[in-house]
This record gives sequence, structure tokens and C-alpha cells, in this order.
Amino acid sequence: SYLGVFNWDAGVYDPEVPYAGPLPDPPAVDTQKNLSYRSALHSIEVNAQPLTDGALQAFTGFRYLLLDESVSDLLDESSQPPLIPPNAANAVVGDPPMDVTDILRSMNVDNHLIGFQLGLRTDRLQIWGPLYLEGFVNAGAYCNFVQRKSIYSETRTYNALDDPSTAASEAVLSVSTTQTGYKADRMRGAFVAEAVLGGVYQINRCTRGRIGYQVLSLMGVELGDTAFIGAAPTGEDLLLHGWYAGVEYRR
Repeated sequence: SYLGVFNWDAGVYDPEVPYAGPLPDPPAVDTQKNLSYRSALHSIEVNAQPLTDGALQAFTGFRYLLLDESVSDLLDESSQPPLIPPNAANAVVGDPPMDVTDILRSMNVDNHLIGFQLGLRTDRLQIWGPLYLEGFVNAGAYCNFVQRKSIYSETRTYNALDDPSTAASEAVLSVSTTQTGYKADRMRGAFVAEAVLGGVYQINRCTRGRIGYQVLSLMGVELGDTAFIGAAPTGEDLLLHGWYAGVEYRR
């Protein structure tokens, strides 16, 4: 079976960030800042269980989980056009140059969890008439292969167009980028536990309605926000939970 949480995103945008210097914000510099956080979870498991008629059935299996987290901080500094162009006296006004500096700091953390699990499940425990109870609990020990990648990038773009009032060409386009970073891999132990409890209503022979609650606990994972602030690598706990509902049709 497969379980996935695709690209849970959060972000903060500030269109006017104070100039990072000892003096007040100069009039020729405009700054913007964008902080974003993204998290995704993917899980694939293969289980085996004996065929029995009991209400509870034990199962065991292999499971792989990927917890992918990234945090990025983008600072954009752009020079504002001068109030009076240099060639205004000639009655021909050219476009002022554009000077933009983008500073990006990003951190990406991938947790690859591989391990085995044990659990109990019930598929059709009749409560009343067409109402049934279903659910399962499982837990397992995992080996967590952690990949951490940090990037600091600074890009400056300078673009000056030709001045039509002169014979020579003053057009200039310059793009320069500097980038530093590091990659680190490590192994650590982890523990995963999951529980699902739901109700099934048999509408007719072919149609069922489902509603329930699911909880997934990951212990011993590394999170992107902790890595972004420069803290030492440490195992943390992550709890995911929520409601689910659906309609099933079978022929």
C-alpha cells in the first residue's frame, strides 16, 4: 500500500525589509524577503498476514518512508532608477540601469527510513446491522539514512541599455553568481508507529461509505527547520494526524 502527503507548503513574504547596514535605508536600494518551508511524506509498505476468520488479524511487513523537508530564504535587493537621468539636459532620456542582487540560502533534509513492522488489524467487525468497524495498529524499528544539503548562492545582475543620445553603445549585461554549500550523510535509528480507526456503512451490496481518523508518529527523524537555523544534528519526533472519508463502489 502507498501513503503520501504531497508538498505541504508555508511561506512568509515581506515586500519592504529594512536595509541591513549601520545607516538608514538608502533611497536607491529596494529590498524584498521571502521565506518558504516545504514538507512531503511518501510511504510504501508490503505486508503479509495469515488467512483466518477471527476479528483480529496479525500482520508483518517491510516498509519504506521518505520524509523530504526544505527551507529557503531569498533576499532580493534592487537599485531604484535615479530621479534625474544623467542625459535629461539633452531632452533624450534613456532607460536607467538595473542592478539586482539575489541572495538565496536553502537547506534540504531527506530522511530515508527502511525497516520492518508488526501490527494488528480488523477489517469487518460488525457493530450494528450495516455498520462495521475497521482499523489497524502497527509499529516498527527503522534505519534512517539522512541526507542533508545546504546551499548559499549570491547572484548579481547588472543590465544597462544603450543611450540613444550618444553614438557609442553603452549597453551592458553582466550576470555573476557565487555559490557555496555542503552535503552530509549519516545513519541513525528511528521508530514508527501508526494507528487507524474508522467506521464503514454498507449502503447497498456494491457501495460503502467510510470515515475515520489516522495517526502516524515518526521518532528519530531530522527536520528542515532545525537544520536551517544551524543546530547540531539531532533526532526529533513528528506527529501527523487527521480525518479521512470516502465512498467505495465494488461490482
